[in-house]
Amino acid sequence: MSSPTYLYQKQIYMPKEDEGLSSISKSMTVDKLKTELTKNKIGYSKGNNKAYYVDLYISNGLHNKAVTSPRKSARKSPPKSARKSARKSPPKSTRKSPPKSTRKSPPKSTRKSPPKKDDKSRQGRSSTDEPKPIIPNEETIKTIKRIFSGKDINITNEIEIHISEKGEDCALFIIYPDHIYIEALHKCGATTGNNLLEKFDILASEIPNMTYVRLDDDSNIQICGREIKLYTLKILTTGQSWYNSKGYVSDNNDDQKTVNARVINMQYEEFRDKLSAQEATVIDTGNRLFPETKQKTVQDYFKYVLNDINRNIKEKGCGDKETIEKCIWLSKIINIIKEMPYSIRYNQSGLVKEQLAG
Repeated sequence: MSSPTYLYQKQIYMPKEDEGLSSISKSMTVDKLKTELTKNKIGYSKGNNKAYYVDLYISNGLHNKAVTSPRKSARKSPPKSARKSARKSPPKSTRKSPPKSTRKSPPKSTRKSPPKKDDKSRQGRSSTDEPKPIIPNEETIKTIKRIFSGKDINITNEIEIHISEKGEDCALFIIYPDHIYIEALHKCGATTGNNLLEKFDILASEIPNMTYVRLDDDSNIQICGREIKLYTLKILTTGQSWYNSKGYVSDNNDDQKTVNARVINMQYEEFRDKLSAQEATVIDTGNRLFPETKQKTVQDYFKYVLNDINRNIKEKGCGDKETIEKCIWLSKIINIIKEMPYSIRYNQSGLVKEQLAG
């Protein structure tokens, strides 16, 4: 996409034609200059100094109307210290304050304040008008104990249900009138994360009125002591996150899949070249440790990397110097890719799995 064309020509700017032009820089703030440019549908780029906005303002002829204002205000308020307050204070109190109090305040008090009472213990939950959690009754507690047989069940704050095994955390969840929210999920003992999710499917089908199970994805895996974002690694190697593969998806899942498919099917060398020059050291290390980049897509390359690391671990163990270096590199490159603005897309919050009526 080509960059926008701005109506900006420095050669038009001839301040000698009017002595009043020099006062624009003093009398107008950057915010006011931006406001006038926007009002007159004149594009500008952000992050520039004041001189840039003044030049743009003048070069497009906006000073023809505004240039007389500084003179008038200068006559009426001779003290320099009073000029800013005389110009800015009245407009704020007479023009902007009334609309704020009459248009914006009522909606805030009626729409946003009530839900905040319900959100005190929330951690990344998606709905702003979410109902209050329910306190599980005796029948529900019996169902939980039966489904999570062999696990310890503890309830705190009347609503937070903890599942553990021999002191090791397995899950933490809360029940709402129409769904279950899983706050935390961990492999514990001989029980895998997949086993736990299956149990939540059963639980949702047996508790009346449950229509879905919801969670937020902050999954990580440890490879030789190095923490790696599981959802990023899974998208790179399979096209979807681990939770996506289990039926937990966001509202924009289809759009994300389209973007991610385009990314992982591009040539790795092309993808690699999009990385910032600041990451040159990481890229060079990757080229040395995993040199087979030719004719490989992004997906193919990271499958190759993961298989190579697993082979090293199997043959040499995690204490091997080369294995450690490869695991460190994978952790670094995954974090870089996760932060790239033009890379894969993934909404971690509010993943939902719809449930069939029990």
